[in-house]
Amino acid sequence: MSKKDMLRSTWTRVTAKKQIIRELARDGRQGKVSLLKILDINGPLKRNYDNREIVLADVGYYWLQLAFDGEHAWYTVMYNVQKELVQLYVDVTDGNSALCENPIFEDMYLDYVMFEGKVYELDRDELEDAFSEGKITKEQFEKALAEGARIEAELRRDPEGIMRSFRELFERLLPEIEVDIIGGIMKFKEGEGWKACYDETSGICTAERSGSGYYDLYEITRETFDLLEDGMSDHDTYQSICDGRHLYMDVNDRCGPPYTIVFDDDYEKLCPWAKVKATGRVWPDELTDAAVELFESEKNNREQRRRKREEREKKAE
Repeated sequence: MSKKDMLRSTWTRVTAKKQIIRELARDGRQGKVSLLKILDINGPLKRNYDNREIVLADVGYYWLQLAFDGEHAWYTVMYNVQKELVQLYVDVTDGNSALCENPIFEDMYLDYVMFEGKVYELDRDELEDAFSEGKITKEQFEKALAEGARIEAELRRDPEGIMRSFRELFERLLPEIEVDIIGGIMKFKEGEGWKACYDETSGICTAERSGSGYYDLYEITRETFDLLEDGMSDHDTYQSICDGRHLYMDVNDRCGPPYTIVFDDDYEKLCPWAKVKATGRVWPDELTDAAVELFESEKNNREQRRRKREEREKKAE
């Protein structure tokens, strides 16, 4: 059996990529979902179905992967440059380890493909050879066959519903993968009224909070990012995120005219993934500086605000 991972770290064909990995919880199951965009490749990856040559991987193609921890199916959906579905590929595994940062699985040889509504079983002979050669146990062999039968029945029972579900995931992740971070991996967590990002390239963690009448961006620590979980109470989420450094604030609560405060001019660079809201007039630097000095809640911004104020004053001389 060969071991594979969600980062596709042994995939030498692809020489440059963008990729994000996010946690996914569904019906009590925990796992990860990833979207990978191919930026450069050593020649297209092609396969033949019914005497038709199909391109599965090329520059500009997207691969969506989904795996739940402890389960025995690893789903990969390929989309072309036009973001059109190419195929769904399902690896039968010896059990997914999907709670680690880079999920992994042991390949059990047997695979299933859904292409243009048809379901194909692949490599059963490899599974049978592995059993006859003693590479896998009888229990593993029977488990793989049973899981394969379940996957095939699932694909045949509701192909449109399955692909609609994957399409929803693809469209949810697509805006994040299109962020211009070359070769970067951005990991996300999300809950009611909040979203957090860990950028592995820069090591920076950021988060947004939003609700009726407010929108906030924060720089947070890696420890805070690790602690955040869907289902946390509003109080715990608020305390965790707001302990960070405030980057941006927009208020439109009908208690007065809407307003926007930019605490750090680099908020767009720090949070390229965020869909920032701006509903009111931006406070001038002088007013923002005064608020940062006055309010203890903004103490984490004092050093950078003072430094930038000095830079503005030098330029004005």
